[in-house]
Amino acid sequence: MIREDLASSLLPYESDNHLNWITHIPGRPQNCGMDEVSICFAHSRNCFPLDNKDLTRMYFEGRDQATMLAEYIKKRVPGFENSFLTTTASLLGVRESRRIVGEYRLTAEDIAFCRKHDDVIAISNHGYDIHNFVETGNIKWAPIMLNGEVQYVISNSGGFGTTTPPPDGKPVVNAKGQTAEYAEFEPNRCYDIPYRCLVPVRVENLLVAGRNLSSDVYAQSGARLILCCLSMGEAAGAAVCVSIAQDISPRKIDVTALQKELIGTGCNLGQAMRHIKDFSGVSLGYEEAYPNPEHRSHAVTIQNRSNEFTRK
Repeated sequence: MIREDLASSLLPYESDNHLNWITHIPGRPQNCGMDEVSICFAHSRNCFPLDNKDLTRMYFEGRDQATMLAEYIKKRVPGFENSFLTTTASLLGVRESRRIVGEYRLTAEDIAFCRKHDDVIAISNHGYDIHNFVETGNIKWAPIMLNGEVQYVISNSGGFGTTTPPPDGKPVVNAKGQTAEYAEFEPNRCYDIPYRCLVPVRVENLLVAGRNLSSDVYAQSGARLILCCLSMGEAAGAAVCVSIAQDISPRKIDVTALQKELIGTGCNLGQAMRHIKDFSGVSLGYEEAYPNPEHRSHAVTIQNRSNEFTRK
């Protein structure tokens, strides 16, 4: 249908070749015939986020696309006949811009092979997700030297959903070189975000958390997702507290102490799947080494509130 409507100009142009997501908004009407939903579909390309003029162009373009898509959805998508656009985002969602040069550079290989690091401060299982810079579509693979040749590797089964295929008709494969027919992925796969990715090489008393972490383009596309950014931000905040308390640069803090603080407040560093060493050097799991009853009571409250939204 969409291809036909593009050809007939009923849909003026293609903002993207896939829907990123559609979701109910927590606390707003749902399952009532007049649900309020949020749709991620508008895209700008050929972007230079450091230039105010180009940022202005993106704001105009994004809101024009939102209006265009809302009108199209109302005309052509069953169930949306009475729909209308209520609002657009107040700020652009910029997926990538400047990144720091840190003490460690997260790479495509870190994600593909789910590498672990002693200074882990966050984990993620999200694969590559580059939104094409010039054309529509996304890239969910990375070119990696595998078995003596460059192959186009994905980190989880979601990578087979890439809308942009590798060059020259090459297949996407997993980290073992297996194609879609034979690919196997271990359960609970995740990769680490090292503390060093937050620490700039040449600037003291500064930590950088979020999409501007020290990384290559492919690794950044996986690590820039909101939950991972939140985890990095919490780790950076806790690290600054340790730094101030000990009157030392964030570069010099005891990362093991930081990890203990994070786990004690309920952060997931993968401790359920491996061990984090405490000060004595004895490897202990979360419940043994880092009980925090006060946090657990808050966690239950938060979970109950979440259930109200999810109806689970």
